[in-house]
Amino acid sequence: TAPNAPTVLIVDDSNGVNNQGDELLTQTEMGNDGVQLQVTIDSTDFEAGGHVTLTINGGAAIELSFADFT
Repeated sequence: TAPNAPTVLIVDDSNGVNNQGDELLTQTEMGNDGVQLQVTIDSTDFEAGGHVTLTINGGAAIELSFADFT
């Protein structure tokens, strides 16, 4: 069974209706701390041995598993 798809929220994108974002980032929104992301995955998939692999701007892949958070 395929896992549920994760969701990715760009935390810095605060412009738009009700601060839900307009899918465009400005330097003001990013500030001096870069772009902040929030990734949400299904905990059942994760606990059952799943993992998340993050790749940012083509950099080295970072693999996280349930044990990384327990």
